[in-house]
Amino acid sequence: YRNQMYVCEPTGHLVHIAKIVKDGAGYKEVDGGNIFASTDAWTAPVFAETGPDGNLWVADWYNPVIQHNPDKRGMDNQIWNADKGEGNAHLNKLRDYGHGRIYVITHEDTDGSEITSLDPEDDEALLEALESDNMFWRTTAQRLIVENKKVALIPDLIKLAGDNSNMDESGLNAGALHALWTLRGLGALNGSNAEANEVVQKALTSSSYGVKRAALALLPATKESSEILAQSGLLSSPDPQIKLAAVLRAGELPESNALYTEIEKLSKDDNITSDKWLNAALKIYFRELNFQEVDPSTVVMIVPSAEEKKSIWKYTTDKPADNWTKSEFDDSDWKKGAAKFGGNNMKQVNTPWSSSDIWMRQEVIITDGISEPVIKIAHDDDYEVFVNGQLLISEAGSSESYKYIKLDSDKGDLFKQGKNLIAVHCVNTGGNQHIDMGIGKVGKINADVTFVLNTVNQEMAFDKKTLHATAGQTVEIVLNNKDQMSHNLVVIQPGSLDTFGAMVDGFLKNPEAEKMGYVPKSRYVLGATDMLTPGVTGSVTFQLPDTPGIYPYVCTFPGHWRMMQGVIIVTAPGSYISENKEALKIAAMGGGGSHDFLKFFGIADGKILSEGGKNTFMYTENSMELGTLLPTTDVLVLSNNKPLDKNTRNTIMSRVDSGDMNMLIFHPSTWYNWEDWPEYNKTLVGGGSRSHEDLQEFEVRVIQPDHPIMKGVPSKFRIVDELYRWEKDPEAEIEVLAVSRGLKSGEEYPTVWVVKHPKAKIVGNTLGHDERAHGHKAYQTILKNSADWLED
Repeated sequence: YRNQMYVCEPTGHLVHIAKIVKDGAGYKEVDGGNIFASTDAWTAPVFAETGPDGNLWVADWYNPVIQHNPDKRGMDNQIWNADKGEGNAHLNKLRDYGHGRIYVITHEDTDGSEITSLDPEDDEALLEALESDNMFWRTTAQRLIVENKKVALIPDLIKLAGDNSNMDESGLNAGALHALWTLRGLGALNGSNAEANEVVQKALTSSSYGVKRAALALLPATKESSEILAQSGLLSSPDPQIKLAAVLRAGELPESNALYTEIEKLSKDDNITSDKWLNAALKIYFRELNFQEVDPSTVVMIVPSAEEKKSIWKYTTDKPADNWTKSEFDDSDWKKGAAKFGGNNMKQVNTPWSSSDIWMRQEVIITDGISEPVIKIAHDDDYEVFVNGQLLISEAGSSESYKYIKLDSDKGDLFKQGKNLIAVHCVNTGGNQHIDMGIGKVGKINADVTFVLNTVNQEMAFDKKTLHATAGQTVEIVLNNKDQMSHNLVVIQPGSLDTFGAMVDGFLKNPEAEKMGYVPKSRYVLGATDMLTPGVTGSVTFQLPDTPGIYPYVCTFPGHWRMMQGVIIVTAPGSYISENKEALKIAAMGGGGSHDFLKFFGIADGKILSEGGKNTFMYTENSMELGTLLPTTDVLVLSNNKPLDKNTRNTIMSRVDSGDMNMLIFHPSTWYNWEDWPEYNKTLVGGGSRSHEDLQEFEVRVIQPDHPIMKGVPSKFRIVDELYRWEKDPEAEIEVLAVSRGLKSGEEYPTVWVVKHPKAKIVGNTLGHDERAHGHKAYQTILKNSADWLED
């Protein structure tokens, strides 16, 4: 309440006031004392909330035993016992599961709440409640307006959202704040209401911090919003909290030249980068990590750890002066010892260390620059490493084995050629203890795939326009510049070509552009070669994201990007992306048990269904990811027996019922898998299986040879598979195209059928357990014919 938190501390029998005050771009707590405290040992406040009357309501468990398994120290005033029951819970007759207390804490000058109830039909009262000084009534009014779809109030809400005169003494304009979010809830900010969109833009200039924050969050994710934010002045606001919110929102909007320019200014401002939260927000914008662990095989050690060779450090266990990390500090009275330092019970320890802290120094000679520094470290517990008096890295926790941490490239600037002072402080917070470290750099990374490209002499082009790779692969691109002009190759994120190209054009005004190889520090850039003069060869190695897509590459030399282009078609294992943007889009869902889904339903079937690049085939085993694919899917292939989330289920039913999507339902998905989704089997599958015969050979017989799906399929064939005992739903209407008969049992069941849905085409097929089915010519023919029939 008004920058105060009420923190319940049941074991202390009190409710504490934590005053939240600004601290740079973040906040800190200032002790505000207690608003509730008791000497009664049974008092145990567990929840505090501002009530509808404006008073503070406190729920008191009123129980002497509130922990699952307390220790004796917290129960000195009771009869202690060591009895343990179910779940190791402490047994005590004083536990009370049925009683408690509720306290209402009132202010001596309170006048009570002006609102005691809200009528959902009283529009005027609802609008007034949005301006209440009690958040309970504000949020209740907002909820009632949205739940009852009171779109007739949109003009009033726009007026309220644009009123900048209703601020209270704390700077909160509650009416405008809640009006903005209510407009969002009513769908008025989806682009269809120009006045509503304008009031959001106007709210960026509000005098209220909360309204500005809301306006930032409600800006649509468009290029226009990027320009609006860049020109709003919020990124250079003197209020660090507003600046933080603006940078975070900028990281969610499409990158533009103007937005990049503003963010780049901030990244060069020491006052900004020295703020913990603003610096973190900038890293989020540029998609940077503070550090990441890397493969040891890619690291070249420069300063060895004890694992490479004997490593001598000067050390002390007495706290040194504040300048101990700097080269001028006198450490002549420190001891010398060989790493690793640690307790006597630790492996590979060369110098004992048993105190709580240890400080270490080592002077090293570095002959070359370190552009991508790597720290090799084993630690227990918290540590911090300094280079020449500057913090290189700090981390809490422990790691018994060595780990290799790649740091930001700008950390390489802390090292200099010649003498460098490395200083380490490690703290043992309990238990075992040890510390050792070394410094390396990223060497040549082994690529999963290498592409060699040439520039075409006097044609402003790459000789290869299309490359193919798999998501997550490490890719090396070698570029031979055979032209008479300078060129580079820059790989960027899917869908960013036009935006990035505009950034490249605007970047020419930057005085550092030539020095940076005409490559802006854009979050769209995945990797780039140097700018290569004629006759020079260069390369870039980078890891592709896990997301399939079409990744463009361009030359960013001034004026080149519009002509010198190519793409890397990146597919997930089991996915195949067509170069044709108008290609049939097939989404496939696998996953569950008893089958190698990726190998057969993804890779093998996907190769057939993609038809050599004619169709786009996207395979996933993630229900949420499937949900993101469905809005643009033409054909859905289900071969999973793992459950689908509710939203994805609803989207499937909606698109099929509207005739916007056809379906292929194979083997595992023809089962009665999901009792909580009965309409799936009834409407989409037309029935289902609950059992199957043993995996063995059986006979398939075509009974509708003239159907397009059966074209080229033998009238009879044998296959090794699981014979599903599939049964039609009594209310479903299907056409059976082929049946299967068990050679031992003589039982016959439908194998391939068409569900007669009123709007969509649906094919069911129970075949497909393993390679003996997926590699069978008849199976492959049925699969391809099914896709062709669904496309027609």
